[in-house]
Amino acid sequence: MKYGKITIYVVLVLLITTINSFSSDSLNLIKEANNHLSKGNTVMAIKSLEQARFESSDDPDIMFNVGLIYHAMSNVRMAITCFEEVINQAPNQHVAAAGHYFYEEGRNTFNKKRYDEAERLFLLCFKALPNKSSKTIRQIHGIGMQEWNQGHRKTAYNCFMTAHKLDKATGKKTAIGDKISNFYYNTCMQTGKPCLNFLKRSCEFSDKNLPNIVAYIKKLHSVAENDQQKDDIRDYLLLFISSKERDKEISPDYEILNPGQYKVVALLNGEKPKKYLRLPSTGYPFKIGRSHDQTNFCIKTRTGLIIPFSKIRTSNFFLDHRDFMIIPTDKNIVKIGIKT
Repeated sequence: MKYGKITIYVVLVLLITTINSFSSDSLNLIKEANNHLSKGNTVMAIKSLEQARFESSDDPDIMFNVGLIYHAMSNVRMAITCFEEVINQAPNQHVAAAGHYFYEEGRNTFNKKRYDEAERLFLLCFKALPNKSSKTIRQIHGIGMQEWNQGHRKTAYNCFMTAHKLDKATGKKTAIGDKISNFYYNTCMQTGKPCLNFLKRSCEFSDKNLPNIVAYIKKLHSVAENDQQKDDIRDYLLLFISSKERDKEISPDYEILNPGQYKVVALLNGEKPKKYLRLPSTGYPFKIGRSHDQTNFCIKTRTGLIIPFSKIRTSNFFLDHRDFMIIPTDKNIVKIGIKT
């Protein structure tokens, strides 16, 4: 179907060939609209078209012709409204033509990077022309790959997501989601770097690679250089799985001190605790009491900061870190009472 200069000609032909199905009032209104449009009087043309739509909204012949005139006036929004009504009243002789219109408008809108709008237009096209869906989805995915190869990662992602949404909405089993998920996962693996954003993208399209992603993050955790890195990497798992599942995969290296809880730490000199103690929040006050005056200790935070005993008061002590350890600094057994 062609648009542009021949649109009005198509309208007039349809008026002649389908005149018997039109009500006389709607026919006169469409003739008036054509007449006003030929004279450049778009305001009066729109007035006539709206009256025709109101009187014959359930007639696909009239709605199609009204849509064509709106298209000739470059009023795409109203043309879409009319052609959508034509499709909703299927079956009729104009469904295929309306479907092709939505396909072309979908492509134009997609090229302008208005992806949500393009998605809606393509779905209207597929409603009229179901056989066009699979090929269109593959084409959009292909455009995404071209954009990626040109370094336009954001545009590529939008293309991939549009193809994925269309695939899900139409119920097609093209496995496009798995294909895109594999692409992001494999790209991350090929870089040799912990590009977690790619892994997150992978899971947006499919959970096929989730087990591999969890295993990969666990491996990063095992080779982390310090406790802070380990804690950060462990938290990365929350991008993919629940906190409960995360704790099963990598056990926490801290023990939470809840408000009002009393904890006794007993360690030998130089012995490192197996777990950090975690406060409810940074800057949370807590009390530290020694078993006797000969026992000295220091506090080590997760970031590696050492706070000597001389700076720790037995009254409320504020720590600007959530995680800390009690480390003995003499030969006596340390028995420290900590209360939040």
